[in-house]
Amino acid sequence: MAIAELRQYAVDAAAKLGCRLLASGTPPLDRAGPPPISVGERYAVLHRRFGNLINEQGTCGTHVHVAVPNLAAAARACSYIRPWLPALACLTANSPFYEGTDTGYASWRTVLLSRWPTITPPPPMNSDLDYALALESLNAHGVAFNPQTVYWWVRPAPHYSTVEIRIADSQQDVSAVLLYASIAAALVDAALAPGATNVPVTLDTDELRLEIWRAARYGTETILRSPVSGLRVGFWQLFDELIATLAPYFAATADAEAIFGLISAMRGAANGAIRRRVARNGRYLSDIAGEFAIDGRKRTPH
Repeated sequence: MAIAELRQYAVDAAAKLGCRLLASGTPPLDRAGPPPISVGERYAVLHRRFGNLINEQGTCGTHVHVAVPNLAAAARACSYIRPWLPALACLTANSPFYEGTDTGYASWRTVLLSRWPTITPPPPMNSDLDYALALESLNAHGVAFNPQTVYWWVRPAPHYSTVEIRIADSQQDVSAVLLYASIAAALVDAALAPGATNVPVTLDTDELRLEIWRAARYGTETILRSPVSGLRVGFWQLFDELIATLAPYFAATADAEAIFGLISAMRGAANGAIRRRVARNGRYLSDIAGEFAIDGRKRTPH
């Protein structure tokens, strides 16, 4: 398995330097200082334009690229995926600690990145023209100067014929990466299926930003608006709705049995943020409803 092999390679390389690796969306321990600025004009311009946001950019995410035939298809897929972004953020939250402290959030990486003017849900788009108009507006406001500097949580990837889904923190386990990648691929398949229409409920960008904040704050113990019914439901009900929506696309793959096995193992389980808090506090928590509190006491979802 390529992901497991690459992780083991990284672990072995770190060990030679006397280090141990941790898959996390944010650095949980004190950091030595701002990360170095990558070589290239794009990063130099970003540093001049956005200042200290660059210095606090030391985060790690799981970005999944899914191939699409053209830019118009990528735009349509982004519109289909956007109302599911809060659910994906809940499922993959794995950055509760930052620089030695418990932030109180399931995904502090999401909070850090949301300060960027283009790290938002994308606007609704149905064509490559819609995408071009969105880029033109961002450029006119001075917050982006080419497609590479538009960092929406899901975007048409610059230089590739793919949709890039960027909402997830770095995942603790290989199984979590595989499940997330499978969901990402199925979402694009659903968006581009013959005769496909958008999900019944389309949230505006402001509400989506608030829903993503709730996902970052409370993770799997929150309540979110369902893209299927429009009702506010607990995360695990929303997860079941997502899986039911995508089940035909999972079933059509050669890996269907493995994917459904990953789904069964995940349903009602603790995400990375919860498990890391449990490990840090030396306690074991188990709750099939996924209702975990930051202080370890069960409560109703937020």
